[in-house]
Amino acid sequence: MQAVPLPLNGAGNKAGRLEPPAIGSIVEIAFAYGRPDKPFIRCVLPFGWDLPAIKAGESRTQTREGVYQHIDDAGNFENKTDESLTNIIGKLAELQCQTHKVTASIEQNYHSPKTWLGSDSENVLKLLSELMETVNALATTCASHKHGNSPAPNEAGDFSSQASQANSQKGRLDPITK
Repeated sequence: MQAVPLPLNGAGNKAGRLEPPAIGSIVEIAFAYGRPDKPFIRCVLPFGWDLPAIKAGESRTQTREGVYQHIDDAGNFENKTDESLTNIIGKLAELQCQTHKVTASIEQNYHSPKTWLGSDSENVLKLLSELMETVNALATTCASHKHGNSPAPNEAGDFSSQASQANSQKGRLDPITK
């Protein structure tokens, strides 16, 4: 039966939803144009299988137990897998919602040449950069601070070094901040 074409909801050149029936499935065979050399599977019948339950107005595509895409009657989507999920998008992915929650049990990586993190008007990374600039200025001021004719503080070199560190960190952050 593996050489018999599958039923397709829609197909085109290098396009279509291909889902071979599981071994042991009961299928209806038909013959295109009534020709015995053109068999195809008209449909896969649900007899003998324990299928997932859905309510009226819902849609569910399930590969196996625990791996599915479900759309409920209110229009909510649920994608579930016990493996990896990869979305490859050519130009733009935009998510608009009231609340976006991401929970990673081990780690989360985010890579981007430029980053904006915050609200419409405030970028947290920009604020961090400004804080680094303030720390730099504060350390520079402390390094040269004197009271009257007293000498510069004994830690002037430490203050200057810390100012330089803050400036260096700012220099690393600014190029990736939008």
